[in-house]
Amino acid sequence: MIAIAPSGPPTRAGVPVRVTVTGFPAERVELRVDRRDGPPLGTDSSEPYDFTVPREYLGAGSHTRVAEARGPGGARHDVAELTMPASLPGCHTVTYTPPTAPNPYLANLCVPASPRDVGIVLVHGGGGTRGSRAGEDAWSRRYLEAGYVTLSIDYFLFDDTTPAPVYPEPERDVKSAIQYLRRNASNVGIDPDRIVVQGSSAGARLSAEMLVSPDDPYFDGPERWPGVSDREDGLIAFYGPYDGAQAEARRYYGGGRRSPDPAVQDRRARANSVANAADASGPALLFQGDQDERVPVGQMTAFADALRAAGQDVEAHVVAGGGHGYDNPRSGLTPLGEQSARQALAWLAAHFPS
Repeated sequence: MIAIAPSGPPTRAGVPVRVTVTGFPAERVELRVDRRDGPPLGTDSSEPYDFTVPREYLGAGSHTRVAEARGPGGARHDVAELTMPASLPGCHTVTYTPPTAPNPYLANLCVPASPRDVGIVLVHGGGGTRGSRAGEDAWSRRYLEAGYVTLSIDYFLFDDTTPAPVYPEPERDVKSAIQYLRRNASNVGIDPDRIVVQGSSAGARLSAEMLVSPDDPYFDGPERWPGVSDREDGLIAFYGPYDGAQAEARRYYGGGRRSPDPAVQDRRARANSVANAADASGPALLFQGDQDERVPVGQMTAFADALRAAGQDVEAHVVAGGGHGYDNPRSGLTPLGEQSARQALAWLAAHFPS
C-alpha cells in the first residue's frame, strides 16, 4: 500500500509531502503532477520518501498529485493520489494549533510567490457562535495579490450546550495562530517581528484583545505553543465591540456585569480593550461604518481615543454608508471594501515598509 499526505506547512518553494509504502519493497517512489505519464517531478530511493510540490503547481489543473511506487525492474506496484485544496492559488490548509491542543483547528495559509516580510492573521466574525475561515477568502485573495502572507483561521465557537465560561478559549486560539505564524516565519518568508492581526466584528474584538495582552501568562494553556511570543505587532479591525461586548455574555464570561464572582469580573476586565489600551503592542487601523445597526460608531471612537490618550499610534476611519459587514468578505470585496483595502495597504506600507 502507498499513501501520500502533506508533511508540513507550505514554504516559498512549495508544499512538502511524504509518501509511505507498506506491504511490499519499493525500489523507488516517483512524484508526478496531475498525470501518470511523462517525467516525474522527483524520484526518491530512500525512506522516508519526501518531496516538495512546487509552488507553481498549487491551485492548478485538477489539484491532484500522484505518487507511484515502483519495484525491481521499474514495475509499478501501487499509486496514491493527493487532492490539494482548490480555493486560492498559493494557499494551503494547515493545522495551526499545537499537538497539545484538546481541539485542533485549521487555517488557510496563503503565501505569494515573492512575499513581503509581513504576515497577517485573519480572524472571522460571527458573534462567537458561527462563521469560518472561508469568510475571509476575499481578504486573503486581496492580500495575496499585494504580496502579503495570510493565515485565515477557524477557532473555538460556542452554542447553547457549551459550558460557561467560554472565555478564554477563543482568545487562546488566536494567540496560538500568531505563534504559529511566528514560529514558521522563515518558512513563509516573513519577519517574525512583523505580524499583524486583522479581525471583523467578533473577530475584531478578539484581535484588539490580542493587541493589548502581549505574552500575558494568564492565557497559558495547552492551546499555546511553548516558548513562542504571541505579541501582535499591528492591528487592522473592522466594526468591533472593543469594550468586550459579546453575544450571550453571561455564558461567555461565566456571569453578568454585576456578578459578585471576582473571576467573572476579571474575565470581563481582560476583554475590555478600551480600558487596556495603554498595553497595546503596536499601531492600530480601525474601520467602522456609519450605518452599522449592530455595533455603534462609538465603539471605534472610544477605542481610538483610549489608544491616543495612551500615546499609541492609531488611525480610525468612519466609512460613509457602511453597515455591519460592509466589506462583504465572503462573496468578494464591495466597492466600500475595496476602498478600505486600499487604505489598509497604504497603512501597511507606511508602518511596515519593505
